[in-house]
Amino acid sequence: MPRTAAPFRLRRRLQRRIFLRGFCFVLALLLLSPSVAAVEETSYTNPGRAEIAAKLEATARAKEIPSVILKAIAYVESGWRQWDGAGRVVGDNPDLARPALGIMQITSYDPEDADLVRRLKYDIDFNIEYGADLLNRKWLSTPAIGANERNVLENWYFAVWAYHSWSTVNNPQDRAFIGEVPYQEAVYRRAAVEYFPGYVTPVEITRIDPELLPPGYLPEADSVWATPEPRHYGDLDEAAPGEQAPIPQAPQVEIVTARDGFSAADRLAQTHWPYGSETVIIARKDDFPDALAGVPLAAYYRAPILLTDPARAEESLLSTLGVLGPSRLVILGGEGAVSAAVETDLRAAMPWLGEIIRIAGADRYETAARIAALLPPAAEAALATGQDYPDALTLASVAAGRGTPLLLTRRDEMPAATAEALLALAPRRLLVAGGEGAVGAQVLLDLAERGLTVEWHRYAGADRYETSAAVAAEFYPDGGAVYIAEGRDYTDALPAAAAAAERGGCLLLADGAGIAADSATERYLRGAGALEELVFVSTGGNEALWTQITTLLGVGP
Repeated sequence: MPRTAAPFRLRRRLQRRIFLRGFCFVLALLLLSPSVAAVEETSYTNPGRAEIAAKLEATARAKEIPSVILKAIAYVESGWRQWDGAGRVVGDNPDLARPALGIMQITSYDPEDADLVRRLKYDIDFNIEYGADLLNRKWLSTPAIGANERNVLENWYFAVWAYHSWSTVNNPQDRAFIGEVPYQEAVYRRAAVEYFPGYVTPVEITRIDPELLPPGYLPEADSVWATPEPRHYGDLDEAAPGEQAPIPQAPQVEIVTARDGFSAADRLAQTHWPYGSETVIIARKDDFPDALAGVPLAAYYRAPILLTDPARAEESLLSTLGVLGPSRLVILGGEGAVSAAVETDLRAAMPWLGEIIRIAGADRYETAARIAALLPPAAEAALATGQDYPDALTLASVAAGRGTPLLLTRRDEMPAATAEALLALAPRRLLVAGGEGAVGAQVLLDLAERGLTVEWHRYAGADRYETSAAVAAEFYPDGGAVYIAEGRDYTDALPAAAAAAERGGCLLLADGAGIAADSATERYLRGAGALEELVFVSTGGNEALWTQITTLLGVGP
């Protein structure tokens, strides 16, 4: 229950202490860090997870914030990314007067201050520090919890709430009314799982009883609340480690397979979105085009893709949706692809559900074009055949990670809906999946005849596996997070492509019969020196292939 008097003098001492430490830390960085100009000269690629974890931990120590709190906020905000796969600043939407910027998704800044905006965009260290300072300001301006012990994780509840918005929009009672999770509890849920194995230590954090926060209620800033029990502690009392290079971590390996009546796609959604997802993408499971074009949309919403029988929603799908608890569903395709009966089943199973959005065109090409129109403006687009899926699967995961729309075409003729979409998007660069047997030369010539001059790059190999490896090697040469699925079944590969994009990685197709010696697949895996995460998605399990992969990489299954 809330108490009545705030410890004013204690809070004033804390304010001075935080200011002095923060000032010294920023001064040291200004003296030791490279200039912003130097940062901007580098390519816009994110550091590895070990380096980002080290940055977050160092800033958390300097700013007297438990690192588990700062890490979880950075993940919920951006997935630990300053830039997307195309090198653009995460959240930098030119249509907004003050877009959210970078790893900490900063919105509290003067958009007229060009130097500040530049630093927030191109200096990841500065962005993290700015976000930490913002969180500390929220700590001082929101109701106190307990005796202001900063190392007690429960005491950060209101500060984390205010980091997103100190308004009733994050009151848990108001959010529950519309079936959504308030921001601070999404952060707490994320902190409770090992979202990046080896780089975070999961810890349960007790939340304030929502019954103490009736709908529409915002606690007074000078009120003091009892610390929820049981209480949990951060790492502020630990001795700060000496300056040293981040210790390389062995890659986290995981196999996601069908069990307990759930497909691999269902299990993937449940394990990779353990805190739930506000949005879920639904597509038919007996054909690939809608789900293929929907992979970038899934990344935009940070949502999983689930596949359904076109006629009825199966029990396993409904169970998975019950675990995820979305407030929004996006159905891809018209009623011929996903029937009205499925929509009725979904509504009946989830009475809390808010909106259901259906994106549909007259055919697969127009549906893909309408999906592309919902994505933020991009300097490039991806193009793949709408008549087969293998060549496009890896490129779909890459496009999703880069915020790039994926459009579909016939082999020798570009559909009108696709051409119109490309003319509207006016990309400077076009990524083409597959050889001329998939996307013919005439299709690309037609673009020039229609008045669109675009630089295009084709990614093709002798078969689907070579094509997949070629795309992965181009965009993820060091590995990072690699999701492997068998190339003969898109029902595993398409959901895996969305999960890979969520984790900042790519999908790689493998031959279910085994990876041939000196094949493009083997060469790519052997060369993935900075491999951080390896996930094998297979409804059938295929233990022989999984054993071959882990043996090849020298990692334990």
